[in-house]
Amino acid sequence: VCVAFVADLVSVLLTDTWGGQFPKSAQGVTNWLALNLGYSAPLFCVALLFVIHSMACLLEELGKDKCCSSRTFHLEHRVDIGISLLFGIGVLFTAIGIRDALTTAIDGEAAATNGGEVLALLVNGGILSAMTTTVVGGALGYSFRVIKVLVMGEKLEQLHARVMGEGLQRQELLLQFISNQLKTIVEPRAHERS
Repeated sequence: VCVAFVADLVSVLLTDTWGGQFPKSAQGVTNWLALNLGYSAPLFCVALLFVIHSMACLLEELGKDKCCSSRTFHLEHRVDIGISLLFGIGVLFTAIGIRDALTTAIDGEAAATNGGEVLALLVNGGILSAMTTTVVGGALGYSFRVIKVLVMGEKLEQLHARVMGEGLQRQELLLQFISNQLKTIVEPRAHERS
C-alpha cells in the first residue's frame, strides 16, 4: 500500500513536470533529477528507503501477538525521524537552491541588462531546484504521515492505551502499598497513646 501510494504520487508529479509524457530513457530521468533535485536526490532516496524499511519493521512488530512495547516505540520513533528527514531535506535544499539562484543572479555570468535575463539567471541558478525540493519533501513527508495513520494508527493507539493502562495499574499498586505501610506505622502509635 505504502509503495503504491508513493509510486502514484511520484508518477503524478513527474507526469505534470514532463507535460504528460515520460522521458524515453533513463538518461532523461537522470537529467530531470539533476536539474530539479540536484544533490538532494540521493538524500531523498536514502531517507525514503529508511522510512519504508522502518515502516515495514514496525508493521511486522505490530503484527506479532505479543509485541514488545519498547521495540515498537523505538520503531515508531524511527518512522517519525525518517518522515522529519524528508521534510528537512526539502527545507534545507530549498534554502540552498534560493541561495545559489541569488548568487548566480548577482555575481554570475556578466550582470544582467534586463528583467528577463535576471529571471533566467534565477531559474538556471537554482530557483527551479529550490521549488522542486520543497514540493518533493512536503509531498513525501505528508504522504508518509497519512500512510502511517491509515496503516498503523489503530494498532499504535491500542498499544499506547495498553501501556498507559499498565502504568496506571502499577501506580495504583504502589499507592496501595504506601498506604498499607503508613497504616502499619500509624496504628501502633495510636494504640500506644491510648
